[in-house]
Amino acid sequence: MASISSVTNYDPSLGRTGGTAKKDLDSDTFLQLLVAQLRYQDPMSGMDQQAFMQQLSTMSSMQQQQSINANLSDMVKQNQVTQATGMIGRTVKGTVDDKEIEGKVTAVTISSDKVMLKVGTDSVPYSSVYEVT
Repeated sequence: MASISSVTNYDPSLGRTGGTAKKDLDSDTFLQLLVAQLRYQDPMSGMDQQAFMQQLSTMSSMQQQQSINANLSDMVKQNQVTQATGMIGRTVKGTVDDKEIEGKVTAVTISSDKVMLKVGTDSVPYSSVYEVT
């Protein structure tokens, strides 16, 4: 099965693409493709109803999968926060920019969707901690 490397927005009135290339297909792109397919179909031989229903089903499945992925990401972040909170008062070792940091955890923060541990004056990403004592 061939993959689509990128999709751009084409504006026929301008005769050029508009916007930036998308790396992933989302529900908006899917709907744009579906509407374009319906708009430019041959009126004498319309779209096969079974194929149309299959496309709608595919879109629904894609939306559900995106929702599940978002929920799983939230659960992983909550789990990391819970585990990181349990490290408060404990000594950890971790790396930040190839520099080893060691010390007691005094606080936990969330910065740019990353769980960070406050160790002394440094912030260590939870994911880079390799030892807890």
